[in-house]
Amino acid sequence: MIYQVHHQDQHSWLTRNQDAVERSSSGKKRLFHTAVTASDSVYNTWQCRVMYYWYKKHRDGPNSEMGGFTRILHSGKADKFMEEIPTFIAQPLPAGMDQGYIVLNRPWAFVQWLQKADIKEDYILMAEPDHIIVKPIPNLSKDGLGAAFPFFYIEPKKFESIIRKYFLRIRTSNKDRSHRKLSCHYWEGIS
Repeated sequence: MIYQVHHQDQHSWLTRNQDAVERSSSGKKRLFHTAVTASDSVYNTWQCRVMYYWYKKHRDGPNSEMGGFTRILHSGKADKFMEEIPTFIAQPLPAGMDQGYIVLNRPWAFVQWLQKADIKEDYILMAEPDHIIVKPIPNLSKDGLGAAFPFFYIEPKKFESIIRKYFLRIRTSNKDRSHRKLSCHYWEGIS
């Protein structure tokens, strides 16, 4: 997975400055699936359309490791952009459950998607609708561990004892994809 995973051995985050791009000994590309959660708001839809346009431009590049793409629409209903952007419709949280914090729909939508999706790629990039892809995105995972951008306000090491009460370490290989669903259930529960 390419979502936020702490590098267990070095207690540091993998970043693009490290030599994290690797290929198998056969030279096979390590494709990843791009998933973006989105609402049906005009603004969010516009962002997704722009993102998907640039995704398609770079996916087809000569050395691209970008695989499939899914917009996870957590409105619970289809929209007119489903033929333009590959879309999975997730049901929103029940009314009032988000307590006004609409972002809580994201982990719930991701759980629904992973329960039903048949993802061919070994890795998943969790993206945001406002990400504009300006060049092909490499698969930055290394040694079976994910890669993530180190957000200054997210400090899991600082609060590891609290986090470990709710989220246990998961050690698995990319061949066993069941950990994807388990990770999302933990994410949903913590949220």
